Amino acid sequence: MKEQFKGITKTLFVLICLIFLANHSFGQSAPDGNSPAQQSLWEKYNAKYFHPKFVVDEQVIDDNSAKKVLDEVDPGAVTKVLIAHGNAAQPRDVVYLTTGRTKIRVYQEKFAKFSKTYEGYLKSHKNWDGKLAYILNGKAVSGSIREIIDNLYNIPAGQIIAVSFSEGEAFDWATGTVHITTRQ
Repeated sequence: MKEQFKGITKTLFVLICLIFLANHSFGQSAPDGNSPAQQSLWEKYNAKYFHPKFVVDEQVIDDNSAKKVLDEVDPGAVTKVLIAHGNAAQPRDVVYLTTGRTKIRVYQEKFAKFSKTYEGYLKSHKNWDGKLAYILNGKAVSGSIREIIDNLYNIPAGQIIAVSFSEGEAFDWATGTVHITTRQ
């Protein structure tokens, strides 16, 4: 019974971490420098899990470079966090972070072929698009971070007719809007 309770507690903790990660930024300011710096992913997990091993996008991170690697991770791109707690055979906890980096890069390159202003925005913001609103065929692309990334990634390049980009606040949270038109 006690072991079942521990398992449920750990599962609830992981779910709370996922919800927290989906709604908060840890340690990176937006490239414009306007957002306040917060605790980095490395600082957060290193202290909480007593120097865990980190795995980012299936790559084991060397202990000496963990802080640098995690400081470069865009918190908005984190789609999944899994914490494997240590045991007698492996006493260190392991924090697995999965990001949508590859998918984000692919859809950004795909849309940039259609819009030089979008491409220019990405270059000037170090490919950070966390404050852009994406509109597909007149409807806002919405959902969880993972759903938005997947929806944008899964738009077939051959179906895209046009991509337009406008900078400025179209929504109260967005600094720009990307309009994507596809064959329907």
